[in-house]
Amino acid sequence: MKAIQLHRDLTRIWEGEPGWRGVLTSVSHTDLGKRFIIAAAVFFGIGGVLAMLIRAQLATPESAFAGPEVYGQIFTMHGSIMMFLFAIPMLEGDEFGLMRGLKMTRDFLGNPVPEVPGLGAIEVRP
Repeated sequence: MKAIQLHRDLTRIWEGEPGWRGVLTSVSHTDLGKRFIIAAAVFFGIGGVLAMLIRAQLATPESAFAGPEVYGQIFTMHGSIMMFLFAIPMLEGDEFGLMRGLKMTRDFLGNPVPEVPGLGAIEVRP
């Protein structure tokens, strides 16, 4: 009976809070991975809209869609968003959600590497 009570106590401690508060405050590696991937998908959409604006400017010769200064700003924002707000969070989310989920965080000798879930949460908290 003592083992069952211990199991219930640990489950209560490690369970996330219900609702949106639980979703946003969880430090589970799978939840962090999902948050990273969702954020990356949002920025992928924003970067895609900027890419369409670039293509609209380049569609015809001497297009008056955007001036040279605005075109440069759109091009720079597209590159920055796709590199730093899409590619890196997508890789981080894949690492948090998939690699740690598959228990691939062990070194070549088979010694376990200690998990520090709160350390990864620092990257997504404001």
